[in-house]
Amino acid sequence: MVEENKVENIKRDEAETEKLLQETIENHQAELAAQKEYYTNALTAAKEAEALAEARANSEARTGLEIRLREAEEREAMLVQALEELRQTLSRTEQQAVFKEDMLRRDIEDLQKRYQASERRCEELITQVPESTRRLLRQIEAMQWRQQPEEQKLGLQLKVLDFGQLD
Repeated sequence: MVEENKVENIKRDEAETEKLLQETIENHQAELAAQKEYYTNALTAAKEAEALAEARANSEARTGLEIRLREAEEREAMLVQALEELRQTLSRTEQQAVFKEDMLRRDIEDLQKRYQASERRCEELITQVPESTRRLLRQIEAMQWRQQPEEQKLGLQLKVLDFGQLD
């Protein structure tokens, strides 16, 4: 009987230990389930926060890029306008230069014709002036020469020499 009591006690102890072990396992499983749920919820919240932060960052980046794009488009429009104005100014300047060049070319042609005509008249006058008048002209030129600055004296000397060669 003592052995039966011992066996019964052992069985009872074993049953209580099993029951206690089962309760401990269930408690730990419940605790694990609660921790799993807590960390799953925390992970979900972190993923949602990350997605929200990423969406906000993308939105801010998009807004910043849109602003930069608008500013770049405005600068481009201003540059295109400035370029067009410069082209128009260049075109007007070229037209004015062509007009001035034509006008100056006509002036040069006119001056050359007048110079040639005056040379012919001078030649005609020289051939028509008698010898006595030539001497008087040389004297007048000599008097003018004394009154002229040095630069002009050289030109008059050449004329006097030219008159002398015609004699």
